[in-house]
Amino acid sequence: MRSSDFTAYVDFKMNNAYFVSAGGAYGSVAELVLAIHRFIDKNSQPIALDFPGLKCGVDTENGMATFGQVIRVFATNGNTLDLLVAHIRNLAALAGVESGNNHIFIETEHKGAWASAHRFRISPDSQPSNRERDQKRACLLKIPFLKIDSRSTGKTFSLFVERRMFKSKPADQEAGVAVNGYGLSHRNQPVYLPVL
Repeated sequence: MRSSDFTAYVDFKMNNAYFVSAGGAYGSVAELVLAIHRFIDKNSQPIALDFPGLKCGVDTENGMATFGQVIRVFATNGNTLDLLVAHIRNLAALAGVESGNNHIFIETEHKGAWASAHRFRISPDSQPSNRERDQKRACLLKIPFLKIDSRSTGKTFSLFVERRMFKSKPADQEAGVAVNGYGLSHRNQPVYLPVL
């Protein structure tokens, strides 16, 4: 999977800017990410997410992290996005989420900035020193996170999301690079998406 494989996108917009409390975000952002995750799981289609308004708390005036109002969803074709939009519109829990009627194709030679959204992982319990280091960094930067209920384990976990910006497109990835089941890049193998 290369960045150039993502040829279309659609924006999902929350009615209000969604700021994250110290306890993480519940509600429409978490519900939407979970619904997209389930769609990816069911359809086995490569989908990548970007959060154009995502800001860590250290980057905002009030010190609160935010996901912003928009989740931008990229896919390798427009049909996948049309199916996703129909899926989201059928979910009562996401009645307050708006989307455009149609997907938008990406110009083939995007000349502007690029971004990569990835999951910021906190090391597992088996590595206490690494876990402590990661938790301190997440708290220091005030990285936004979602509270997600895992279908596989039945437990609630924190999905931290970090976004990196690039002034121009970095060298493209090898074909084997992929997004995870939540549509996020792997930190060491980012999928670059155009900032539109």
